[in-house]
Amino acid sequence: MSTIDYYNENAYEYFNKTVHANMKAQYDFFLQYMKETGRILDLGCGSGRDSLYFKNLGYDVTAVDGSKELCKLASKHTGLDVKCADFSALSEEEFYDGIWACASLVHVENGKLLDILNKIRNALKKDGVIYICLKLGTGEEIDNQGRYYAYVTKEEFMGMVNNCGLIIKDYSASESVINKNEERIWGNFILERKKDGANI
Repeated sequence: MSTIDYYNENAYEYFNKTVHANMKAQYDFFLQYMKETGRILDLGCGSGRDSLYFKNLGYDVTAVDGSKELCKLASKHTGLDVKCADFSALSEEEFYDGIWACASLVHVENGKLLDILNKIRNALKKDGVIYICLKLGTGEEIDNQGRYYAYVTKEEFMGMVNNCGLIIKDYSASESVINKNEERIWGNFILERKKDGANI
């Protein structure tokens, strides 16, 4: 079973497990750097939980996910026309004020992550901000449900970010909001286009 197959076949279960998660800390971490209005891309929107939150704040939200079945549920939940697309299809140029990729890029193979980061940078306005949440660690694995996960250290991710014209503006580490028994720590990164200055 592939990662997309898992989400298609378990869409209702995943939706119900994640749609009511308390993400306030992550929202606040991101929104402190956002303008009060503008366009937000929710890249890998899952249940649509975060898209709906941003929509209710008045943002113009574009929601994208790779799972056709999750897109259907997210569309119904948010009232948005959620697009089913692979992350590699991202092609906008300087279009979004904010890009939110919460726990979605963990499914991108490490060898392909830099290319996706370049596409994300290109889609971001020059004064925009990006939120990316990744599982920290090394290597990759297929979990017992068939989902692929890639892990990066903070230092590895800093190198990738630097190579694609971005810098880390802010960083925090947190435990899983969904699975309280998970031992892995999540890295929460705020990125912006590179200007004068260095990574933190």
